[in-house]
Amino acid sequence: MFSKRFMQLPYKWKIRYVIAVAVTLAVMMMGLIFGIYDYRVQKADMVSEMSTIAGVVARRSSAVVSFQDSRRATENLTGTIITGRVIYACIKNTMVPQGIVLSEIPALNYECKRELDGRAAADFLNNNLVLENEIEVNGRVIGFLKLVMDTNSMSQRTASIIFALAISAFGSVILAMIVTNRYQHALYDPIVDLGNVAQSITRDRDYQIRAKKASNDEVGTTVEAFNTMLEMLQDDKNQLERMAYYDALTGLPNRRLFLEKLARAISHSRLNDKPFGVIFIDLDNFKWVNDNLGHDMGDLLLKVISKRTESAVRDIDTVARLGGDEFTVILLELKDQGEAEMVCQRILDALKPKIQLRDHPHQAGASLGLAIGYGSTEDVDSIIKKADLAVYDAKDAGKNCFRVYQGDNNTTGV
Repeated sequence: MFSKRFMQLPYKWKIRYVIAVAVTLAVMMMGLIFGIYDYRVQKADMVSEMSTIAGVVARRSSAVVSFQDSRRATENLTGTIITGRVIYACIKNTMVPQGIVLSEIPALNYECKRELDGRAAADFLNNNLVLENEIEVNGRVIGFLKLVMDTNSMSQRTASIIFALAISAFGSVILAMIVTNRYQHALYDPIVDLGNVAQSITRDRDYQIRAKKASNDEVGTTVEAFNTMLEMLQDDKNQLERMAYYDALTGLPNRRLFLEKLARAISHSRLNDKPFGVIFIDLDNFKWVNDNLGHDMGDLLLKVISKRTESAVRDIDTVARLGGDEFTVILLELKDQGEAEMVCQRILDALKPKIQLRDHPHQAGASLGLAIGYGSTEDVDSIIKKADLAVYDAKDAGKNCFRVYQGDNNTTGV
């Protein structure tokens, strides 16, 4: 019957019919292939995106698990639900035999137990994406984070794309032949760009890369959500780096960054053949402030000391806080020992004005130990040891003064 009716059509309609069928089948096939490709890209992007989030949350949850802080654990889990696809999440402390679930977002058919192998694993189980990250402290596994994402949205999105392409083909053959290619590019390019951005981030670990928004449709909304996620990850990364290298109270470089800067100062001295110096600063009677005025006043004192010390050194010098009431200064490109001694005296002078701590005007003082060295003869441990010995001599000399390490346990200074 079909062939008989077809043969009865005018020839031009036969051509149009063949073209219509051919274009329709081609568009539908392209839609099917595109949908499969898009589905795979979405899976890869979801694994990359959520694996990155899971890694950050796992690192941020180490303290939570250590102190068994259920409230903070719930806050960390709530922060992962940025796309609305997380249907289950939990953080579990495994330091005890049976384990302790600190927080859990419940869902049917899931419980807070390991299902995957590996320290950081991701797999699709029961049409959902399951991610698991071990939570470690100093190399020791103390718990794990588990996230389960619903992948139904990926199937729905792929089906919508195929249906839209089919409707376009049946609606108008000529329009489909002209417009489909443009439509495909308009839809395909942003997705490919999104995939390329995700791959670049995974490869280069550069979270400042951003995907380009080419339209205001669903793809454009996805690009905006992706870029928002990257901004959040970049903020977390910057915060983690800040926590790793800077003192939270004073904002000065901490011990870790001090050691790195000191190593660079030694190399700089070796290359430029100029002496450098290290000043150890130990506050006098700091314990009295904490014991009698309170730790909040002790923290205020440390902040004032850090600012005054920074104001007394040169722009090329580095002030750091090692912890407690211990500060250090790295002096670069010294002309001679006298220039370093002048810096020590400026620091002592900067600390002389009294500091008002509640109703108590406090006279701050410090013992300074100065060590001068050359990059060709010093290393990190040796210069630190010399500055430390000079500090002890300053304390023995009555405090609120500085001493310069001269070798053989001899020091000079005022």
